[in-house]
Amino acid sequence: MAKDNKDSNKVEPCERWPEHTVSLTVISNLNKWHLLSASIIILLLVGVTSLRTVLAASPTVKIVFVGDISSSTSGKSTINAIKTEHPHLAVLLGDLGYSPSTDTFAKEINSLKTNGVFVICNVGNHDSDEEEKDSVEKAYWSLCSPGHGFWKVAMGPLTIIGLDTQCDGSKSHSADKCSATTISKYLKTLKADNKFMLTTSHKSLCESPKSKHTAYPCTKAMKGEFKRLGIDADIGAHNHCMAFDGKGNFVSGAGGRSHYSCSGWKYTNSKEFGYLVLEGFPDHLTFTFKRTDGTILKKTSIT
Repeated sequence: MAKDNKDSNKVEPCERWPEHTVSLTVISNLNKWHLLSASIIILLLVGVTSLRTVLAASPTVKIVFVGDISSSTSGKSTINAIKTEHPHLAVLLGDLGYSPSTDTFAKEINSLKTNGVFVICNVGNHDSDEEEKDSVEKAYWSLCSPGHGFWKVAMGPLTIIGLDTQCDGSKSHSADKCSATTISKYLKTLKADNKFMLTTSHKSLCESPKSKHTAYPCTKAMKGEFKRLGIDADIGAHNHCMAFDGKGNFVSGAGGRSHYSCSGWKYTNSKEFGYLVLEGFPDHLTFTFKRTDGTILKKTSIT
């Protein structure tokens, strides 16, 4: 990246991003009436204490995270499994179709949307000009709201920050120096505006299990912004496995592409295809790795 000149506000092309903040209402009007009716019935039958217990035990938001999917049979099984979860949001963590044409995977994304799932994406190296033409990256952006590498979604008790580890369209992918600078500058524009704060990206930030790919370079500036924002969890992909380290770092890259061996973390799974389900409660988050047939593989929580 070019060095800063006298104009301290000047940025390189890869450091520009539009403002993309999405607030999602996770309960439809119909569901609100159902919830109100159920609450009244419970209140009449068992009283205020039991009503509070019931509501506290119900998640306010449900989100699925998965990356490295492809348009293979296994990838399609993952998309179909996500539909059965009926999540409010699906965060696709990059490396989506593994093809210079987005036509096939567009059908998969649209099938989620027609099932009432809001879809948002992180751009991966196989979706961008690192592996494909620049037009492919733009095509994937057009498929996924908000259509850019940096975004923020507020849902219930949590805020999810999408970060671009592909240098935001720049050709300067070597050592990812451009993206590290861009990420820090983007994070500085944000505030800790919710009880739980999460980051997502294609390449795992700062920490990764022992696998084919090492963690995305984590600069001192990035670490400082993570601390300021109080980031509770980071969710990435890039390594084709499912894993978490027990410290808030997750890998959900077993969406359908051939597996990579992963080890060294509290939980690793390099044999099965699956996805990560987050359920948000007022006072905690649960994270559940599931196989594509719905089998629970591992569950943990953050308070």
